[in-house]
Amino acid sequence: MGRTRELAQLDRAFTLAAGGEPRVVLVLGPTGVGKSSLIRRAADEAGVPLRAGACLPLGSGEVPFLPFAELLRGMVATMPSGDLLRVLGGARGEVARLLPELGPTTRREEDPGLARAILFEQLRGVAERLGAAGPRILAIEDLQWADASTRDLVLFLARNVRASRILLLLTCRTDDLGPGHPFPPFAAELERGANVERLELSGFSAPEVAAQVTAILGRAAAPDLVQRLVERTGGNPLFTEALLASVPDGGDLAPDAPLPPRLRDALVARLARLSADGRRTAGLVAVAGRHGTETAIAQLTTGDDAATDATERGLRELLEAGVLVADPGAIDGTFTFRHPLLREIAEADLLPGTRRRAHAVMAGLLDVPGAGPAVTAEIAAHWSAAAEPARSLAAWVRAGLAADAATAPAEALRHLERALALVDRVPDAAAVAGMDRVALLTHVGDAALRAGAHDRAVEALRAALALAEETGDADRATDLRRSLRWSLWTAGRPLEALREAEAAVALLAAGPPSPARANALGHLAGLRLALGDVQSAAVTAASALEVAELTGAREEAALSMGVLGLAELHLGAPDAGLGHVHAAWEQALALGHVSGVALAYERLAGALAALGRTEEAEALAAEGIADADRRGLDRTFGVLLRASAADALLELGRWPEAAARIEEGLAGVPTGIEGVALHVVAARLACAQGATDRAAIHLRAARELVGLPPDLDVADGPWAGSLASAELQLAIERPSRVRDLVDAWLTSPAAAAWPGQRVGLLLAGLAAESELATAARVHGDPDGLATARGHADRLCAAALAPWPGATVPLREALAAAAHAERARMDGPVAEATWAAVAAAWAEAGRPVLAAEMELRAAESALSHGERGSAAARLGRALAMAVAAGARPVEARVRDLARRARVDLDTGPSGAPGGADTVDAALAAPGAGTGLTSRELEVLTLLAEGRTNREIGEALFISPKTVSVHVTNLLAKLGVAGRVEAATLALRMGIVPPR
Repeated sequence: MGRTRELAQLDRAFTLAAGGEPRVVLVLGPTGVGKSSLIRRAADEAGVPLRAGACLPLGSGEVPFLPFAELLRGMVATMPSGDLLRVLGGARGEVARLLPELGPTTRREEDPGLARAILFEQLRGVAERLGAAGPRILAIEDLQWADASTRDLVLFLARNVRASRILLLLTCRTDDLGPGHPFPPFAAELERGANVERLELSGFSAPEVAAQVTAILGRAAAPDLVQRLVERTGGNPLFTEALLASVPDGGDLAPDAPLPPRLRDALVARLARLSADGRRTAGLVAVAGRHGTETAIAQLTTGDDAATDATERGLRELLEAGVLVADPGAIDGTFTFRHPLLREIAEADLLPGTRRRAHAVMAGLLDVPGAGPAVTAEIAAHWSAAAEPARSLAAWVRAGLAADAATAPAEALRHLERALALVDRVPDAAAVAGMDRVALLTHVGDAALRAGAHDRAVEALRAALALAEETGDADRATDLRRSLRWSLWTAGRPLEALREAEAAVALLAAGPPSPARANALGHLAGLRLALGDVQSAAVTAASALEVAELTGAREEAALSMGVLGLAELHLGAPDAGLGHVHAAWEQALALGHVSGVALAYERLAGALAALGRTEEAEALAAEGIADADRRGLDRTFGVLLRASAADALLELGRWPEAAARIEEGLAGVPTGIEGVALHVVAARLACAQGATDRAAIHLRAARELVGLPPDLDVADGPWAGSLASAELQLAIERPSRVRDLVDAWLTSPAAAAWPGQRVGLLLAGLAAESELATAARVHGDPDGLATARGHADRLCAAALAPWPGATVPLREALAAAAHAERARMDGPVAEATWAAVAAAWAEAGRPVLAAEMELRAAESALSHGERGSAAARLGRALAMAVAAGARPVEARVRDLARRARVDLDTGPSGAPGGADTVDAALAAPGAGTGLTSRELEVLTLLAEGRTNREIGEALFISPKTVSVHVTNLLAKLGVAGRVEAATLALRMGIVPPR
């Protein structure tokens, strides 16, 4: 997991070595950072067994050449005798000096220098013969303990082994390198060689720690747990695993959770070697944290000269022992611990009174005007450690509000939760905190919502609402109900949100028109729409818009206008619907309403995709992602928009890009509706790639988040994952289950809430009925065949039903596909029919579907002996599948070609197609560049020298959308600017010369 960059570096080194250029890589890092795991994983990915030897802390040279002896012993034990004799050659007698079991040694030269040179030269010959037999990866670990002879031999071999396919990996623990250690000068000398490179490992990043924890636990890692592990271990994988082992199953890691005994003992042993002055100074440096300058540490002492002198002596000792390092980038002499956990042990070693006083002093030192969010949090932590509840409460509130102002909601939530936990311990807490419990709970709920902790947001806001209602504060209760509705919706609990909205509307019905009433009506309309009650949603949204305009509530007007537009789209009024959605988006932009803007992006992208305007949907989602990230909404709307973008990219046949969007979104371990959307599209992509096990995992995660049983066989009505469920059941050859899913979707009004699933579900249903019809025919089951035909007729009727607003190519492609699938149930379908469907899907911008239909056409052609035509169609299908990254489709194309003896490189017996066909397909304008048809249009106008505004006017899209297209096509073409892109496009023939 993780280490992508480091693995790539090792892969490059192995590639060079495998090509005959022996390479040496120094892999450096502190204890537990994963050096051994990395080199083993690199060997696994290279497909080459790793042969390793290790140095041991046995003193100064008691066992010379120990790691080489281990390497040779492994070689003797695993190589066939014939191969072993060839590799040893005439060096067997010298190698026997390291491995006595090989037999007698050669006569030793009396000159020690000459004897050493002979041994080194003979081992060089062994290494070269070993590498000549095939690529090898050898490793020598823990060079910090290497004897001088081992270091000399490593240096000799690194400089003198030539024309051998060997990659030598050398690991060293950098935290064991005290003053005067021989490794640094050895490494410097080694790196003078052109074939030697360095790879320094640091701790895992937060996403990598999340992946590690997920792998250990077998389930998604909670963001808070990951954050605490990162803070306490610095991302050190070994420390992370040891600390995680102390967490009860299903529990959490408390900020002050004790260290596991083995890990604690190892760290304590390291500090126990220090003097009393050293240990005390280490504790003071631990208290000072990142502000551990000499000046600050001195102020933590009692102030007498003896204490100051002891601290100075302690600092020198800690630096020499490698416990502390001086930050080379700091101008004020800051000291830090090599490992965060060493800091914990050092601080715990202080006497309690000394520790509390030191923390109080640090809080005072840091509490200066203009302190940023990070410093305010540190001040609060120091007051907590100083056991000052009142000062801690005030400081945590201040830190939480500062983090919130800095758009750091996750940090704000943690700080405010700390404050909330102190309220009952502090007399007159409201005065100390500057707010009462209702306000503090409201801040907690708001921060939790922005941080993606949806369930915690609901819990906090409900508690605040109960307190507000107890005190009769109607205005606060109204505001809290609004926040609660939104939190319930984002938590994936729409029915609860609907009940809250209905209650709010009922409470406000007797009063005069107000912005609060417009807001409640707007929320109610949106919830009704989401739950499939489209007609009621439209009526309620119109009422909300009327109240909003009457009371001048612009934000509420934008909300209700957007809901009304979406309802109109579902009700068959696409022009009015898109007009209202665009108007809502523009109003949200004008207001700078953060969630309104992001919601408008997501809803409009979804509406465009549902109508077949998929390229526009993807470009708009990409624009929205950037906007959400700028506004600090990457954990909420940013995830939703990534799901929208991935869905569009999946349909557009840009699967690697879809996978990247999914990976970005899953890095934050999303929950609520964001998690549902992302896991659903991840399941669809995994299923399309043939990874049905992975698809099932994502689908179960989505079902759990939406409140459905994780069992994929449990019957359920329409939901966001209906299409993903149907595609998975089809992939695992359970067509009857697909029939149930599609029937449930067709017969439920709630299906209107997910119009984007229409095409996919109809196609999955038709494919399933075709399989069921085939099975019935094979088993002589006329009733089963009739049932399948009846279901297919019903699906065809749905596919041919009026679809206002949908693009003509999408409607025509769906109709053509439905006719062909229905015809397949009655017998073979002509090649021309499948070819027409393929052309329709290509025109509709669905290249993977087009490739699958070309494959069907090729099958039909082969059945009629049309091998040339079949080869041409296979070539086109292959080109489209490869361009999309659709490996399963590519595999099916190649399999059919193999079975039909159609050579995709040369064509069948000179028949047209084959390589010529593939080359022609790939040589089409834009082929091989990955450019979409919309990007080609933009590039053509860009090559004419038009500006973004002029391109937008010509294509009827916004300048921002043009900017997204330009950015994408520059990246795909690998050019730096517009002029270079235009030049390349003209040279490649992508656009015609003017």
